Amino acid sequence: GLMDADIYGPSIPHLLNLEGRPEVIDGKIQPRMFGSMPVMSMGFLVEKDQAVIFRGPMLHGSITQFLRDTNWGPLDYLIIDMPPGTGDIALTLSQLLPLTGAVV
Repeated sequence: GLMDADIYGPSIPHLLNLEGRPEVIDGKIQPRMFGSMPVMSMGFLVEKDQAVIFRGPMLHGSITQFLRDTNWGPLDYLIIDMPPGTGDIALTLSQLLPLTGAVV
C-alpha cells in the first residue's frame, strides 16, 4: 500500500493520476486503487485548489485515521510518503508504527 502522509502538499494523487473521494463502508475508508495497490492521500479528500490548514492534534488525527481507519486489506508493505522535515507528522508516525526501513 501507499500512504501519502504529506497533508499540506499531497502529491501522490497527481503522480499516479488518481482522483475521486474514497468511499466509507462499515466505518472504514476504502482507499483508491492503483492497479492492485491501495493508495490513501489527503489529496482525495480536499479540492485541488484548496489548502489544508491543520495543526498538531488535527494532523495526528488525520494520520491516525489513514493508518487505522483505512481498509488496507492484506499488505506486504505499507510505503509512507513523508513530508520534508521532522515536524508533527514524522513524530506521530514514529509513535504509532514500528519502523522497519527508510529510504531518503
